[in-house]
Amino acid sequence: MEFNVEDCTRFFMWASIISIGMLWATVILWRFVRPIAHRIHGGFFGVKPETVDIAAYAFLGLWKVLTAILFLIPWLTLLVMA
Repeated sequence: MEFNVEDCTRFFMWASIISIGMLWATVILWRFVRPIAHRIHGGFFGVKPETVDIAAYAFLGLWKVLTAILFLIPWLTLLVMA
């Protein structure tokens, strides 16, 4: 199977769109399930709500960085090359 620049550009474009869309959906969902997550983690593991928030925000931040490195930057690079 052959890949050309257009196919790779399209792949990274859609990967970026899907990853960013999933990130936004997760951020919106987090706003509603945050109290539930605090209760679950506090009850099962004895974790403070502040610690749960820090872990969640670290996860979302890591997701943003990985999306940029793995999808956005290659897509922009291919756009410049084309």
